[in-house]
Amino acid sequence: MKQIIIFLLVIIVLTLGYSTYMEYKRFTPPEYAYTANEHIDLNYHDRSFLLRYYKAIEDLNGYVITQWSVSGIDVRNPESDDKVVLAAISNYTDKLGVVKFYEDQLMKSKALKESGLTNANIGCWKVKV
Repeated sequence: MKQIIIFLLVIIVLTLGYSTYMEYKRFTPPEYAYTANEHIDLNYHDRSFLLRYYKAIEDLNGYVITQWSVSGIDVRNPESDDKVVLAAISNYTDKLGVVKFYEDQLMKSKALKESGLTNANIGCWKVKV
């Protein structure tokens, strides 16, 4: 009788452990957070451009975590290539492209400032987005 109870308890503990692990895995994607580049111009002449850069990063991170937790799709390292996954990857690359564009402009601005230009000089080369 003891053996049956111990066996049932082991089965219950293993089932609870597995379900807890699967829930943890579902809501914890591997390395999902894109962080802002450290080599950007934080004193950019157009503050709204800098704000759009940070919003684009948050949009990208939100998309990655949503795809992982809702659909189980890791857009950075997909396991399959069906239509749903390809559509998610396409949206991810669009969002990543926007972030990279903002980042590139901010890095160029920092390089120009390091070469001696000021915000007034750089402001005449505004990029419309």
